[in-house]
Amino acid sequence: MKTIVPIAIITAIIVAVVVAMNTPKTNTDSTDNNQSDSTSQCIITIQGEQYDVTQFQNLHPGGNIFRCGTDMTSDFENQHGNDLDRIKPYKIN
Repeated sequence: MKTIVPIAIITAIIVAVVVAMNTPKTNTDSTDNNQSDSTSQCIITIQGEQYDVTQFQNLHPGGNIFRCGTDMTSDFENQHGNDLDRIKPYKIN
């Protein structure tokens, strides 16, 4: 016995797929590395300590190089050495 799927159901499925494909995706992952929304919090880790660099992202002389939610110890040390004084104001207690 053959089952015939009504055209209305097929049409509804096609419409749902098209809508889903054309809906902008919003990233709610707090580890997003390319946050451009200034209201999003950007926390990085350097030498085991966390720093909230949200306010500093667009002020950094080297540009917004921060990969939020990641350990950036190597990047920091390669560019700035072990001197954490420059990032001390952003340390999370």
